Amino acid sequence: MNFVIIEKNQASIPSSQDITKAVSESGGAVTTVQGGNASKRVDYTGTVNHTVFENKLIQVAKGKRTSWNFDWADAEVSRHANGNGNGNGNVSVNGNGNGLSARAAGGIGVGQLEATQYEIDITMSPATVTALVTGNYNLYGFKAVQAAQGGGAPLVWFQLPTTGYSTLTQLTWSVQYQAYTSNSNIIPSGRVVASFATDIDLGQTLNVQAGGVGDVTQAGPPQAISIHNTTTTPFTCGISQQAADGSTNPMCAFPLYGQQLDVVAPIEKVLLLFSTLPVNTGTVIEQAYSPGVLVDLTSTNQRAVSYDINLGWSWGGYSWAQPVGASENIIPLLIETAAAQAGAAVEPRSLVFG
Repeated sequence: MNFVIIEKNQASIPSSQDITKAVSESGGAVTTVQGGNASKRVDYTGTVNHTVFENKLIQVAKGKRTSWNFDWADAEVSRHANGNGNGNGNVSVNGNGNGLSARAAGGIGVGQLEATQYEIDITMSPATVTALVTGNYNLYGFKAVQAAQGGGAPLVWFQLPTTGYSTLTQLTWSVQYQAYTSNSNIIPSGRVVASFATDIDLGQTLNVQAGGVGDVTQAGPPQAISIHNTTTTPFTCGISQQAADGSTNPMCAFPLYGQQLDVVAPIEKVLLLFSTLPVNTGTVIEQAYSPGVLVDLTSTNQRAVSYDINLGWSWGGYSWAQPVGASENIIPLLIETAAAQAGAAVEPRSLVFG
């Protein structure tokens, strides 16, 4: 299969329409375009001259030679696909091109090229942005999961300061996970800090040993992440994911009792809200501390919403989002209950790869 990875350097990735046109004018035909603002994978048929395509894309998308980086899979092994377990993934936050960006290490070689990328675009008026910045509002994000065991709590997944958003803010993240253990207690407004964390994928199990450390094995429900406590010592546990600010942060916390197995499935549902409260990532939050919006990306890779300082969040009234009121209980929104059956603790309709 022929494909090219286009990565952001000095400019955002061109639209799918511009990419398709450039490929067509270079001798190929696009089959799929996947990705977001930070990078896109373009699968195509035919023989595409690399230089011709790059020049055509610069012309069509009004870019420059330094706007993007290209990794071609039809001519050489790309630097992302060394197969040595050190592939790279991109996550970014862009406020009119002046936001934060980061490259996160991890992943599994060539498989990293297949990682699904998600994006939420937030538009705001200059007046709203000015009011938010003047009022010292942060943008907070929470991520949903599904589990059969009770006692879980959502954690602050990411926090963007006033320098991290603008009139157009593009939040992008990739499907890359970690499993963690912690000695922190799950208490309201308390912070859960991972004492041990390791890369993990869906269908794998972290076997926790003395001290909370452990190793990962190929076992467990294929659409979830399992954490097995092989000791009699209780821990707190959960899963982390690369967030929209480039960091990898815990997004949920569950009690992990001795000899017990917790099975947690990440769901592509994100709660967004602005607030002046200074809250760290990893903090246990049970109630929304300002009006928010819960965005469902389980059936698509990209959504667009808008925010007004007086009117709140809007999304065209579509069913893929819902308002979340200030002081509303967010636990049932972000910790979905699954059927308590061994090996069936997740619902495919809600999962990234379902």
